[in-house]
Amino acid sequence: MVQVMNDDAPTALRRAEVLLDLGRPAAARDEAQRAAADDPSNPTAFVVLAKAHHELGAYPEAIDAAESSLRAEETIAGLHCLARAQRALGDHADALETFARAIAQAPESSLLHVGVALTHVARFEAAGTADASTAPNINDIADARAAATRAIDIDPAAPLGHYAAALAAFHGDDMPAAAQNADEALRLDAGWAEAHLLAGRIRAAQGMSRLASRHFAAAAASGTTDERPLQRLRWLNRARLGWLARRRGVVAPHVVPEARRLLEADRDLADRHFGTGR
Repeated sequence: MVQVMNDDAPTALRRAEVLLDLGRPAAARDEAQRAAADDPSNPTAFVVLAKAHHELGAYPEAIDAAESSLRAEETIAGLHCLARAQRALGDHADALETFARAIAQAPESSLLHVGVALTHVARFEAAGTADASTAPNINDIADARAAATRAIDIDPAAPLGHYAAALAAFHGDDMPAAAQNADEALRLDAGWAEAHLLAGRIRAAQGMSRLASRHFAAAAASGTTDERPLQRLRWLNRARLGWLARRRGVVAPHVVPEARRLLEADRDLADRHFGTGR
């Protein structure tokens, strides 16, 4: 008797892909692990597993899964997963090499050029931390802006390219360009929390406190579990309270120091509200 397979029957891999799209990475990981165990020669199973691990913050496991995918077959998706995990672990040079391998195979992939841009920005940001062994290299920002421009040229309708351009311009202190690109990213995806968060930081750095507050509030209202939008909204409101107290000559011994302390984690807001002597 010949057993006929039902192609419509849900498989572990299909379930994993759906669960990942639904924002359930833990469940997606479990299904992807089953799929990979059932067919270890299927690179897609390991790609989905790598994505699930990445969403869970398990970056070493994401690298292992991506490398397993590449051993089965070198694909753009596998290289992209590997590069993202390498970047997340701070292995920026390795990530750039992996992106270069992928771009050699798919030079017209906007997503890969965005990955290069974000990796250069990540390296620049990491070099600026207190425990960094190297100083920030402004060439990283120039390279990030070039990669983001290339991504936009390839696919101007993709918000990621404009977001990467805005982030690079922000770190390059080109606030007009940063604001323009952030606005375009939000025009293309009005509900994107991360873009609202960046737009809020840009507008705060420009001294546009009310507009910055609206962006932070929009990010917080987007349904994201990320606490940064509300945190920055609180920082900005405290900063405005402290500034108003100082301007009006009100003695506010708790408001101003607390606002300064809360703002220390965001240099741009701190400089705007406490670095000018207002």
